[in-house]
Amino acid sequence: MVRRWQWARLVRVLWQVKPGEVILFADEADIDVNPKTGCVWCLSGVPAAIETPGRNQERHVAGALNVDTGRFLYVTGEKKRSCLFIALLEKISGTYRFARRIHRLVDNYSIHWSRATLQELRILRERIRLHHLPPYSPEYNPVERIWLGLHPAVTRNHRQRKITALMLAVGTYLDHLGPVQFQSPLPFRVTRSGLVLSDAK
Repeated sequence: MVRRWQWARLVRVLWQVKPGEVILFADEADIDVNPKTGCVWCLSGVPAAIETPGRNQERHVAGALNVDTGRFLYVTGEKKRSCLFIALLEKISGTYRFARRIHRLVDNYSIHWSRATLQELRILRERIRLHHLPPYSPEYNPVERIWLGLHPAVTRNHRQRKITALMLAVGTYLDHLGPVQFQSPLPFRVTRSGLVLSDAK
């Protein structure tokens, strides 16, 4: 379990967030044309048949969640590389073009601190600042909950034979999310006025 003291450095940085600045959580998900298997309704004694195309095709989604407003932004790509993350950076920069500064909380995956990513951040004149979550703590990233909803709704036991059709279904699901509401699992709450510490175990 991630202890409260492990968040101390992150909280000290974000405590300085001023009104007019934005805090986002970001993460990536893999989408496979070979379906993820899971529980499915079927007649008793008649196993459900889940077809697989054989040769797998893969796409990726990168998303960012504003936990104050619940707005979710995402981009898709063929490779889970820096270009995917940079595309999300550019979309965020354009969407929040009036924000004085944008803070993004990410895990320690390599594309989040690659040379190409750091160069893009310099191009954006450091309007976007990255903050890394403690290692091995996906349960503290609320974007993971969006993926947990996406997979059973779209990718589990799906019958799409082409990755383009599957990605269309993924996009339809994400486009209709609406404001995401949840109880934050973090040892602080994110508000328009900054951070408010909550009781953490």
